[in-house]
Amino acid sequence: MSGRTKSTLKDRIVIKVNNQELSKNEFQGACYNYMAHTRKQNLSKEDKLLVANQLVDTNLLLNEGKKGDYEPDQSLVDDSFNRLVSQFPSQEQFDKTLEEMGDTVETVKDRLRDDIILKNYIEGEFYSKISVSDDALAAFYKEHEDKFVTEKQVKASHILVKEEKDIEEINTRIKSGEVFEDLAKEHSECPSGQNGGDLGFFGKGKMVPEFETVAFKLGINEVSDPFKTDFGYHILKVTDKQEEGKQSLEEVSANIKRHLEQVEAQKTISAKIVKLRAGAKIEIDEDSL
Repeated sequence: MSGRTKSTLKDRIVIKVNNQELSKNEFQGACYNYMAHTRKQNLSKEDKLLVANQLVDTNLLLNEGKKGDYEPDQSLVDDSFNRLVSQFPSQEQFDKTLEEMGDTVETVKDRLRDDIILKNYIEGEFYSKISVSDDALAAFYKEHEDKFVTEKQVKASHILVKEEKDIEEINTRIKSGEVFEDLAKEHSECPSGQNGGDLGFFGKGKMVPEFETVAFKLGINEVSDPFKTDFGYHILKVTDKQEEGKQSLEEVSANIKRHLEQVEAQKTISAKIVKLRAGAKIEIDEDSL
């Protein structure tokens, strides 16, 4: 790729594809993405080698994409760049990060352009050529019917405090007409208090028994009397319910289609990478990773 970042010999990462050396920043960015995807805090030598090989595969595909009609308009690159800058607290912080990384606006835009080319290439050469029939959708649905069963769930909010006298006072204020969510924000000692006590949907077995018993007995918008668990004293409000049921094929067909497309695309992409690797000169200095 163009605009390679120069680095000192000490910090040099040696990954070459057909005598083209990939930059340290590319490798570091790939490592960051891998850590975010796997939720790992640190990478082992094996992890780094895996990332290096993934970077090689990406480069091989990108170079194929550059041979086709997948170059994006400059406006798309600029829009992508502006979105990236907007994720920083300020322009000054973005500029400082660029300097620390040894990058420039041009090298960043080059990588963003490459990202778009690669995306367009994969969509145009692989996904667009895959056709999933209605029969395939139906067969997958039948084979995995158990995956489309939804359990009975409730959506609830609560207020949690440590002292019984405090929950009794809050209960009195609720009964006098004060807004539950406002009181949760003001008094709840659970982190959910910041969101008005909202705990989202949960099924049976997800909460402590005392809490679960109350939640599943209440009707929508009904507020409980105070009750105690090992965490303290609660008042609970049910805000929605979802009955047990089974999603129909029509409801999940779009998700199934995309899944089957991804499976088929990955097969063809993997086969393409095998061919590209066979005809490429690849160098990875493991000691430099």
